[in-house]
Amino acid sequence: MYEFLSENGVLKQYNGFGKRVTVPDGIRVISGDAFSGNVNIQWITLGKDVVKIEANAFYNCRGLTKVTMENVAEIGDYAFYNCRNLETLSFGEKLETIGNYAFYGCSSMNITAIPRGVKNIGTDAFYGCMSIRSLAIPDSVERIGKNAFFSCSSLVDVKIGEGIKYIGADAFTSNGGLRFNERKGLLYLGSESNPYVAIVGVDRNSFSVCELHKNTKAIAEKTFNGVKISRLIVPYGIKAISDYAFYGCKIDGDLLIPASVETIGENAFCTARGIASVRIEGGASSIGDYSFSNCSSLTSAVFDDGATYISKSAFDHVVSLTCVDARNNAPTNSRERQIKIGRAAFIRCSRLQKVLLPPSTTSIGDKAFYDDGALTVIRLKADLDVGNNAFYNCGRPIAYFPYISNAKEKFVAAFKWLSGNRNEYDLKETILAYISRNKDKMFDVLAKGGSAAAISSFFNVISPTVLSIEALDRAITESNTDVKSVLLNYKHENYTQDEVEAYENDEIERAFGLKEPTLESLLELYSLKKSDKGYEIVAYKGENIENLKLPDEIEQIPIVAIGEAAFANCESIRYVKIGENVEIIGDNAFAGCKNLSRADLSDGVKVIGEKAFYDCKSLVKVAFGERIQKIGEKAFALCRELKKVFILAESIEIGDGAFFDDRSIEEVIFPKKVKRIGKEAFRGCVYMNKLLLQEGVDYLGEYSFADCTHLKYLELEAGVLVIGGYSFRNCERLNFVSLPKGLTVIEDCAFIGCKDLDCIYYGGRKADWQMIKIRRGPTCKIRCRDGTVFG
Repeated sequence: MYEFLSENGVLKQYNGFGKRVTVPDGIRVISGDAFSGNVNIQWITLGKDVVKIEANAFYNCRGLTKVTMENVAEIGDYAFYNCRNLETLSFGEKLETIGNYAFYGCSSMNITAIPRGVKNIGTDAFYGCMSIRSLAIPDSVERIGKNAFFSCSSLVDVKIGEGIKYIGADAFTSNGGLRFNERKGLLYLGSESNPYVAIVGVDRNSFSVCELHKNTKAIAEKTFNGVKISRLIVPYGIKAISDYAFYGCKIDGDLLIPASVETIGENAFCTARGIASVRIEGGASSIGDYSFSNCSSLTSAVFDDGATYISKSAFDHVVSLTCVDARNNAPTNSRERQIKIGRAAFIRCSRLQKVLLPPSTTSIGDKAFYDDGALTVIRLKADLDVGNNAFYNCGRPIAYFPYISNAKEKFVAAFKWLSGNRNEYDLKETILAYISRNKDKMFDVLAKGGSAAAISSFFNVISPTVLSIEALDRAITESNTDVKSVLLNYKHENYTQDEVEAYENDEIERAFGLKEPTLESLLELYSLKKSDKGYEIVAYKGENIENLKLPDEIEQIPIVAIGEAAFANCESIRYVKIGENVEIIGDNAFAGCKNLSRADLSDGVKVIGEKAFYDCKSLVKVAFGERIQKIGEKAFALCRELKKVFILAESIEIGDGAFFDDRSIEEVIFPKKVKRIGKEAFRGCVYMNKLLLQEGVDYLGEYSFADCTHLKYLELEAGVLVIGGYSFRNCERLNFVSLPKGLTVIEDCAFIGCKDLDCIYYGGRKADWQMIKIRRGPTCKIRCRDGTVFG
């Protein structure tokens, strides 16, 4: 047996038993399984060709005491995790990246300097390295992750180079005697040449004037959380404002961010009160996610130059914001910038009236100006890339009609145009074409709530199309006097008396049950397949029917199933009621029905197949019956208008990706017992804010609730056994988690990226928690019934 099992320069496995190992030349990469868990190895020398150590390569090698590397450029996540006896480490001169948790728990290791050339030090990289006493971080380092040197209790002296752009929260929290450079209530770390390189803390709760030192390069994450500042002075020279730097502050007056600032991090000023206006002079190419979210006093935002991307939810729910000016106003700037507006960048800015963008604007993300009801001034070019619901429920929708993706809002805009609001209608997709395509629904609403002028305009638009007598008679009974007169004239102009009488006689027969639907008449609408249990609807052949009520039976034989793709891509259907005897809705049954807004499933439905309602873009509500047992893979994926999910069954299995990327879901009511929630089942449901799973859930699949960025509350009751890998990845607002006793497994990185999660409440004792099989689990505090442990 060969000691070194390798393939294409990658060391896959070390099969030897030696205590002192030299990796031979020709090996370029040490894979994640090469030495993981090896308790024999004590000293390892990596050959001159090794350039990368992958994640977990030396995970939990508890006997390892010395490592020598010459040309390694990248050390991966968890590479030397819990190598508690590692004392001596020679990095070499080529190192650039130290990954997350790379040396977590290496309590015997004493290094004095990070090699020149390293750019990134990952999250928890040196957490618990209690033997490090002094440390020099070179100018090459740009990013130091959260908790990077947390609990390094012997660390007294840190020197930081001037290349730093980001320092994560608690990067240098050690509970020891770390020496800071103090100035006017601020705590700095730096070097002999510049003692004020980075602000990493404050020693007071309020400032009348908070003036940052002019030589400061970066502000660490969460530095000013909750601090009150009467006047904030950010001098020219600062390069970076890290994530959460001023989160929850009270900053009075106007905020000026100088042109030297290159990076404004995620949530940098989120929930900061008192800021009246913000002016970003330039330099910051990207405004971070949620950077000014919920700044309740902010009324205006001006971008002079440089900001080419306003990121996701950057000004989310800034209720006082009235004006945004991003027109490239810097007097010395002659170049034309391209600017992108990210997803939900200005969502729910209810008072926002004016948005000034440069002609070079290239894209506006999904829900960018969602629910900005006061927005009346915005000018856009015709070839702009605009995402779904970017202007949902905004003022003056005619100004951006081609980009309205929400069916309801687009309809309202067309209604207003017919009613006389006809400015700015030279559009990419004309309103005239839209009205012609949606004439039936448009007509019903105009007849009920329109004017005589509006209905006359409508008839001119749809000419030479003639509406049916049925539609006209229905409208006449529901319309006001003026509209009714126009409708009667239209009917008399387009139908003879004989045609009207023939229609009325047919309606009388139907009303009194004299004309029952027959198999022959239903075969005009459906292709059917008969089995021992009853009929299956194989295909739908109808056209232009909006409200579809499927029959319970045909000539006393029940309809028990809807076949695969039976109604797929039927654009006319807006409402469907499933018959009482249907037990199975087949794969892709209603997939792509982009105008379907409501589906009522009878109590008889037991199984919803794969992609049954996939990509039903307008679906808002689904009522599930009490006998539902299984929701198939991706059954409701990409239903981005779906808001609430009510499941009343006793128990159910939810398939992989069942509600994937349903971005509007706010609430899910689960039954008492959920057998299984598949992988990615609710991934990307960004507006879900609360999750309560009652007893009986056996398994949460991988990524099952990943990227639910508004999820704040999670409670799992007794019965949950396995939490799958990355289940709650990037649930960045999650701040309350309750886990039950009886939990047996937490798989890889289940809570990774949960930035606000400081503590998990566990229903068992500390000894019970230690029995749970956890791989790369939560790093926060675990509050058990008998005390607290760390993840």
